[in-house]
Amino acid sequence: MVDKIAAWLPDVVLLDLKLPSITGLEILEKVKTNQIDTQVVMLTSDDHVETAIKCMKLGAADYLTKPFNIDEVKIVVNNIVEKKSLKSEVSYLRKFYSEAFRKDIIGNLLPWRN
Repeated sequence: MVDKIAAWLPDVVLLDLKLPSITGLEILEKVKTNQIDTQVVMLTSDDHVETAIKCMKLGAADYLTKPFNIDEVKIVVNNIVEKKSLKSEVSYLRKFYSEAFRKDIIGNLLPWRN
């Protein structure tokens, strides 16, 4: 599954904690270890605070408990996508302005006039 995530590079993955052959925590850990640029939202019916803390420490973007409200999912996903878009924009602007100000300025200094 991690190979598919790496190949597709989705902005957001909704990942259940309990999967047939591997746990969601293991997948989350592999996504973060391999530095795949995808945000992971963990889904579970386990509402223990310890589980949520563990997910967030491993790098989950958010944590939703089942049954969840579809509006809540939309809000979480929209926030993640918006945050990623803003990060991209800031990165672009920093690069643009950095390159713009590296150029030499040619000109004459005029004395101040009163």
